[in-house]
Amino acid sequence: KTALASLELLNLMYLYYLFIFAILISDLIFMLSLFKIVKIKIAGPYVELWGLAILMFILEVLIVLVYEKEDSVRGVLLVILAYLTYTKLWVVVVLLSMYQDIIIKRDVVWDKTERFDISSNIKVDLIKRD
Repeated sequence: KTALASLELLNLMYLYYLFIFAILISDLIFMLSLFKIVKIKIAGPYVELWGLAILMFILEVLIVLVYEKEDSVRGVLLVILAYLTYTKLWVVVVLLSMYQDIIIKRDVVWDKTERFDISSNIKVDLIKRD
């Protein structure tokens, strides 16, 4: 169990903490390059990789939209908007979580969704079909 817990902890560290810093550094380099403050001269198809990453994100979400029969032009535009906003807001959420976990050392509390007993409030009329 100790090895499995260590593996899970390593996975969480890699997935959230290490990955978030890689995203932050990548965004910082992108913004500095965009405003021509920094010019990185490393050979490689990095613009193509960036474009393919965006395309993969859009296609993955569109596959789900088609599967759920909710695909439309509006859906495509919302996916692009989500890439530019929601995915960047995820970075803020993870950084806030890291601040609460590491700096403040706040106790972790599981917030459960309230459940309601709806069975007593629903009347079902059964219609007998011939």
